[in-house]
Amino acid sequence: ESSNPPARRPRRSTASATQYEEDAFNSSDIKIGSLTELHHMMKIDNSLSRAMRNAIIHAGVLARKKDELYGTPTFIGVDGRTYPDLRLAFGKYANMKQCAVCKQRVQGAFYCRLKMMHIDVPDWDCTGHGGETDNLETLRKFFHTSIDELEGTQGKWELNSNDENGKKRSRRERDSQRSVPATGNGVIVNNISIDTLGEDLLYLVASFIPTLQQLVSFCQVSKRSHNLLYNSIHSENLFRGMFQRSFGNSVTLGDFERNLNWRERWGVIRGIRRGLVKESRRNTRVIPFAKDERRVGPQSLKLRTTLGVLNELDESDSVYYDNPEFASVATNPNPCVGYFGLDILFLPKPPNANSDWKPPVVVRGDFPGILIMSSIEKTVFKGEYDTDLGERQPNERRTDVVSVGDGDGGQVLALIQCDVTEATMDLEKNQKCPPCCFIGYASGMVAAVTATLCDDGRNYDFNISASHLAHSEELTALTFVNCSYSLKKDKPVLFSADCGGKVYFYPDALNADKGFSMERSVLALANDDGRPILSLASTVIHSKFHSYSVLCTGSDRGNIRVWQKADVNLHTLSALGKNKFRSVQSCKCSTNRGNSHHIVTRMVFMYNQLLVTGSNSGDLRVWQLKCFENKHRTGDAEVPKLTLRNELSNNHITGAIEFLANVGDLLIASGGNNGELICWDINTGLKLGSLDCHIGRPINGDRTLRSCVVEVFLDGKDGRIITLCRDGVLNQWEFKKYAIGIV
Repeated sequence: ESSNPPARRPRRSTASATQYEEDAFNSSDIKIGSLTELHHMMKIDNSLSRAMRNAIIHAGVLARKKDELYGTPTFIGVDGRTYPDLRLAFGKYANMKQCAVCKQRVQGAFYCRLKMMHIDVPDWDCTGHGGETDNLETLRKFFHTSIDELEGTQGKWELNSNDENGKKRSRRERDSQRSVPATGNGVIVNNISIDTLGEDLLYLVASFIPTLQQLVSFCQVSKRSHNLLYNSIHSENLFRGMFQRSFGNSVTLGDFERNLNWRERWGVIRGIRRGLVKESRRNTRVIPFAKDERRVGPQSLKLRTTLGVLNELDESDSVYYDNPEFASVATNPNPCVGYFGLDILFLPKPPNANSDWKPPVVVRGDFPGILIMSSIEKTVFKGEYDTDLGERQPNERRTDVVSVGDGDGGQVLALIQCDVTEATMDLEKNQKCPPCCFIGYASGMVAAVTATLCDDGRNYDFNISASHLAHSEELTALTFVNCSYSLKKDKPVLFSADCGGKVYFYPDALNADKGFSMERSVLALANDDGRPILSLASTVIHSKFHSYSVLCTGSDRGNIRVWQKADVNLHTLSALGKNKFRSVQSCKCSTNRGNSHHIVTRMVFMYNQLLVTGSNSGDLRVWQLKCFENKHRTGDAEVPKLTLRNELSNNHITGAIEFLANVGDLLIASGGNNGELICWDINTGLKLGSLDCHIGRPINGDRTLRSCVVEVFLDGKDGRIITLCRDGVLNQWEFKKYAIGIV
């Protein structure tokens, strides 16, 4: 026997394995190209590789139009061969990157540019210059080409026989790109020319940059431009202009920008966005302030477990409102409905108030009238503020509250604040103080709440200054509508809606000359079928030739109706008959036609005429209000109408939408019975993350029930979010405030 060991089978390398798989693909008589040959071809930058790149993009668009992107599609190269794996070839050699949204979703360029057709969105790192920009333009051109033309030109790309000229041309292009550096989002700047500009002239140049990302990128070119954005007297003006161009002058959630400068406002929006994205990735709770013992000051106070305005039994029973299938388990046959909302009254600081004075807070819930507390800290924290309260008994309520309007009106279902400033509060003795807010009762009555200074000038006293009962049904919503003639100035008028499908307005409620009287109400509009109006929102839209005051209503059948105000002054509007508002459009709040009982529970106008609507089935829709040419009437040349912009997935919220608000371009919503607060990007419709705001209440020992979030308080200065659930459960979250321009 031979002593030599048996010969081993040679190990096949990765390249050989790839070649083996491609040989199996090459079993037909078609001219076949391999991935190895394609790789060697694309390594050299010449006319052949550029033509092959165009052929790959061409094949990808054709496959997308023919719905053949699934599996491993093949493509015909510029040399007439058929190459395998179009997905791999597009990702490696198309010289494109995915957009920021798809980058966040961990999706590649093939998914972004072809499957999702993000052809008008810049690259995620905003370095789309040179060849990448040309390739994206090629992609757009192919998407605007018919399938027949794409199939007729497949693989028929003209080649430049002189490869050397192609190399020289690409080298010249690279040299030109080095001489003029490109900064993010296509802002191309020469450092030498920037340094020669004065600060005022440089500010004028920067003020024309459309987006914040481009502005930050522009100001990182040189030290002079960097100082312009961060250390000059023009810094706040640049951030203010960018904020107003992006979101308009409308306020956002909790008026978070009232005590922030313009740069800090951008930092808050960015901090919330990043915090929610990180929260969704690791699925763990953000550290609450109450558990961080290193903090000092108000943040070191311990957060209350529940709000405590209702007694413990009522708070426990209110969890059944969001879980009606378990209502039979409740000990009370008529369980409490819980809390409806918590509003901060942004009043001017009293003249003799302490340095730590904070605006008062209004609590609405299943009790008559409203309850007012001195500040948000005293409302949600315990510790030095209520050391004398001790432990609360099950049937005991908090005593550090002031009740207002607790007469025969019943529960307060709606509240809207007025813009009260120091100038409006500084009145003569014979003049009546303006209302700080209006409240709507379940009985249909609307009342004005007035804040007057105490005798010592350190705080405010609150009382009902006027009221009016116009509705015979339960009141559902309040809003302000601009009723000035031709909308040349802002003249807000109070409007209210009820379950009988009627909307009234009060011409003198905000008129100082009439003493803020509420003795008169006028019917503005009514549903023809008498269906309830459960939500209300208004705005002013400006077109090229005119401006229109628009009112939107939501009914119990899922109908969103757009009403246009007659172009007359308030006095004439009050005297008109049935033509005060005319209906110009009707839309549906949901595409789910299997359930005919859709209810528009919430609607609110965001920035740039974006309307967000929510239904009782958890559907969220984002609408764009625009003016369109009126082709059917001889009156106005244009008509304001809604077009659907985004339909957010309804599998995140399992019940009725109860809370809607925005922070910049972030939409915050809550509803159902899962106790989650969910945030979306309004522009893209992408869900950024969620916060679990309810740990669950135990019932029968083996089951826990949750309640939805009804109010959110955002403190941008301290970087915290406080949430209130229907059953009074409180939670506090912190987010890091990122500096703008620092990644």
